[in-house]
Amino acid sequence: MVSMLLFISGGEIFIVLLFVLIFFGADKIPEFARMMGKGVREFKKATDDIKREFTDSTSGLMNDIRSIQTNLTDTLTKEIAEPVQEIVKDTEKTFDDFQEQYQEDYHYTNPDTDSFGNEYHEETQASLSENTDDTSGSQQADVSDETEPASDYSNPAEA
Repeated sequence: MVSMLLFISGGEIFIVLLFVLIFFGADKIPEFARMMGKGVREFKKATDDIKREFTDSTSGLMNDIRSIQTNLTDTLTKEIAEPVQEIVKDTEKTFDDFQEQYQEDYHYTNPDTDSFGNEYHEETQASLSENTDDTSGSQQADVSDETEPASDYSNPAEA
């Protein structure tokens, strides 16, 4: 990085340092370094003062922005919460009405059907009862699975 300073190579920097040593002498180099150190310290102090002044001048503005943000958030929350609650209530009412209408329609459409709309046939049930007497339990389970609805499904009208 030192070699990149002002586009000067390492050899050129050595020549400049030799020239400074010859021109100013060995006695003046420590004084020159002290002056450079003081200059750097003053520069850092000035930049810190500028940063502090900027922070102090903008702190009031930042407090105003935070206050506006808080007020805006509170206002929007209040204005949005009420309509959302109304929508939720309307949706729940609509769902309840739909469920009630479905149960009424389902229950009164055809009492001879199961929860899936499959019709019960007297002949099928009669043949099932005859097969129960003549067959073993495993065959009976196969026949009943084919003709009867699955028992793990519940009837919504009963709920």
